[in-house]
Amino acid sequence: MFRSRFRPFKSHHAQSVSRKARRSTVRLHVERLEDRLAPAGTVTITAVQGTDTLSATVPVATEGQSANPSINATFTDTNAVTPANLTVTVDYGDGTAFSSNQAGANFDPNLLVTQVGGAGGTTYTVTDQHTFPEESGSTVPPFAFTITLTVTETATPANTDTRNTTAQVLDAALSPLVREHPSPASVALTRAPHLAVPTRPCIVSRQPSGASRTLPPLRRPAVSGSLTGTASRRTAPIASPAPTAPRSSRATRSASRSTVSRDRASFLALSTR
Repeated sequence: MFRSRFRPFKSHHAQSVSRKARRSTVRLHVERLEDRLAPAGTVTITAVQGTDTLSATVPVATEGQSANPSINATFTDTNAVTPANLTVTVDYGDGTAFSSNQAGANFDPNLLVTQVGGAGGTTYTVTDQHTFPEESGSTVPPFAFTITLTVTETATPANTDTRNTTAQVLDAALSPLVREHPSPASVALTRAPHLAVPTRPCIVSRQPSGASRTLPPLRRPAVSGSLTGTASRRTAPIASPAPTAPRSSRATRSASRSTVSRDRASFLALSTR
């Protein structure tokens, strides 16, 4: 009789214990997710300087010549990533392609990004070397090129910053033109070729015996009166040669040629005066 009355109590106690066990197995747990979030860094360009006539750090540039440095900038990154994980681009605004520190078509080996203090530092410097193909005076006011600097974390493109500055470029000095000045005599002959003195031919007469001799240089005959003006020309009488002893036919022909040449030279000399 006692057992029969105890059975319902035992069954009810067993059910309550089983219910408590079930409740403990379905208890919820809260998991921390902060460690799984991406780091939220900030890139900030603090200073940037282009070529300028009043700057001692980045002096004014000259067209066609390499400007070193052509830009000097400073920026910070709270993530302290290495320079290899940063993408830095510089657009000089002079019509040339932009420069980049990353490998590619626009890679510029002169564009240097330095992490101040080494690994773990949050401050960086940027320097570059560039050649401006044209002077900035031909542009609209303020008569300077606009340089655009952009810094971006390669792994996190949202962490980026952009800053503008100006670049003054002077006009290159012109090289002096060297000209050869001709002599007054050559100028006179070029302007008045008819005033040139004809070249006297060398007249050689052969003697019957086969020996040769050179005749003395021709002399200009005396002209009476004075010549005035450029168009005045007078011809002096030409004296006939004195009679000579008869010679052979060959000697006669040689003497005749000598006389004709002498007369022609005298005429040319008078016509040039």
